[in-house]
This record gives sequence, C-alpha cells and structure tokens, in this order.
Amino acid sequence: MTGFLYILCTAPSSPDESIPIFLSNQENVRITKVNPMIYIEKTIHLLFAFCLLAFAALQFNDPDPAVWIIFYTLCAAVPMLALLNRPIGPVFWIALFLCVINLGLYATGAYNYYLHRNQEPLMQSMNPEKPYIEEAREFLGVFIALVLIVISYLLARYRIKKHS
Repeated sequence: MTGFLYILCTAPSSPDESIPIFLSNQENVRITKVNPMIYIEKTIHLLFAFCLLAFAALQFNDPDPAVWIIFYTLCAAVPMLALLNRPIGPVFWIALFLCVINLGLYATGAYNYYLHRNQEPLMQSMNPEKPYIEEAREFLGVFIALVLIVISYLLARYRIKKHS
C-alpha cells in the first residue's frame, strides 16, 4: 500500500501550477497548487446565495409574495453564478436595476419610519395605519440584497481580472 494521497480537484490557472506525480500501481496523478483565497471567495458566494434564498423563502407570508420571491431569487442568482464561475454580468445588471428601483420606491417609507423610530419598533405586525413600517422593512431587505450582489459581482470581477 502506497499510503494516502490528498488531491485538490481544481483546474490550474496555468500549466506550470500542476505537478505530475508517479506512484507505483497508480496512474499519472496531478496535484494542483491552489490559492486558498478561492475557497474563501466561494464560501462567501455560497453564504450570500443561501442568505438571499432564505429571504425569498421568508416572503411566503407576505401580502405580495410572488414579486418578492422572484426578486430575491434573481438576486440569489448573482452569487450562485459567481460560485459556479459562470458569466454574471447580465443577471447582475438586472438585479442592480431592480434594487435601485425598489430602493427608490420604498425610500419615503424608510424615511418616515426613521422619523418615528423612537415610537415604533420595526418588528411588529403589519398595521394599515402605519404602512411606513412595512416599507422600511422592505427597504432594508432590498438594501441588504444590493450589498450582497455588489460584493459578489466585485469578487467575481476581481478574480477574472487577476487571472487575465
């Protein structure tokens, strides 16, 4: 028995990063040197995608669930595509556009909540007399989604520029 051999299964970014190893009773095996930062980046993309999918799942009890489930699922596609090393440009720009539109739509409600923040807690049941509370929550969710997709886009873009 020749022992255990740990192989990282990732494609090398250049041919000189792959080291051939010949073992008795084994085929030609290549061990690839990998930058450990790629694992951190992929973990970040995975966490962002799960977070945005969790946001989508929480929308089932919302008065307008279809709109928000589609929105958060589209936003989750940005880190998921980046995780899978797929082009994210068009999906990112659509998600960014929708985030900016929604931030504009709910900015007045968020501002009204800001004016009443000492009298009204953000976590309370919906009240038709105080729609600004729900609008402030929606504004906050869209803002979080915006931050996550922008970070995913920048990480993916940095990786592409670094390897170009």
